[in-house]
Formats: sequence, structure tokens, C-alpha cells
Amino acid sequence: MEDLDLIDAILNGDKRSFEILFYRYEKEISKYIYAYVKNISETEDIVQEVFISVYNKLFTFKSGKNFRPWLYAIARNKTIDYLRKSKKAIFVDIDDRNIKVTEQAYHPEDIAEFKETKAIIENFIKVLSFKNREVLYLKYYNQDMTFSQLAEILNISEGAAKRRYYSIYKKYISYIKKNKTLGGDNSEV
Repeated sequence: MEDLDLIDAILNGDKRSFEILFYRYEKEISKYIYAYVKNISETEDIVQEVFISVYNKLFTFKSGKNFRPWLYAIARNKTIDYLRKSKKAIFVDIDDRNIKVTEQAYHPEDIAEFKETKAIIENFIKVLSFKNREVLYLKYYNQDMTFSQLAEILNISEGAAKRRYYSIYKKYISYIKKNKTLGGDNSEV
């Protein structure tokens, strides 16, 4: 069943359809929020708040639109609210979900190079501004997300979303070059 069909059913009082929608997106939204919060319990609380808001505001969803960006916009706002209230710093961690490194598969030099590259990427993300980090997380955790959807979530134009995303790449190249020649810089980009 498509998202829009589920939404219609929910608006007509079918609570089972909301459960289906919840389970379809719970894990994805949890990963997104956890990337900022870094605490499982707090992530679960925010996810619950997100889906309560979705349920309560579903009547405002414009039929014919894509549900996913609307959902992410709510998750983004709830996460930002939480971070403001708690005044927590946002830490970064690149997960190893698709990379399995074993000693049988790789030489020790390969493993060391992987760990070094991972550390460079994590340090780069730490120095990004919140807005740039947000773009990077959304694209990283949702590789199939279009720039149009990204723009809708961030409430910016599609062109601005593309520029922001590709400027991060240029900043990363510059960051790598700078760190190789200077031995590191931790100013925000």
C-alpha cells in the first residue's frame, strides 16, 4: 500500500494504517535523529514525538505531495527543538554499516588506511556548520533522496540544496589538502 493510500485510510479513522506507516519509517527516522542526538533513549523519545505530531497534523498534509520530505521536516524540527532545549553539542560518527573489515579479507595496511580515512571524515564533519552537517546527514542516510526532497525538508530551493551539497564536497577537498600540508585545522566550515 502506498503512503498516500495509508494517509487517506488514517484520515478516515483506520488506526492500523498508521501502524503500517509508523513501521515503514520508524527505523529510517531513528537513524536520522540518532546521528544528531547520539543517545538511544533520547532518540526513541524524539521519534515518538515525531510520530505523535505526524498523527496530529496529518490533516494538514497536502494530498499529491510526497510524504517522506514532510515527515523528515517534522523530524528535523523536533530534533532541533530537542538540541536547543538540551543545549547539547552535535557529535558525529560515520557508521560502518556497509563495511565489514576482517583480517582475512584485508591486509593490516588496508585496515589502517580505512581507519585513518574514517578519522579524517569524522574530523571534517565535526568542523562543518550545522546547516552543512544537516545536508550531509540527510543525503548520507537517504542516498535515494532527491535534491527536490532535500530542499523541501530544509525549506530551501532545490538549487540551494544542490549548491550546499556540492560546496561540502569542495570544502572536503580543501580540508584534506589543508590538513596534509598544515597538519590539521579545526575551524568551522
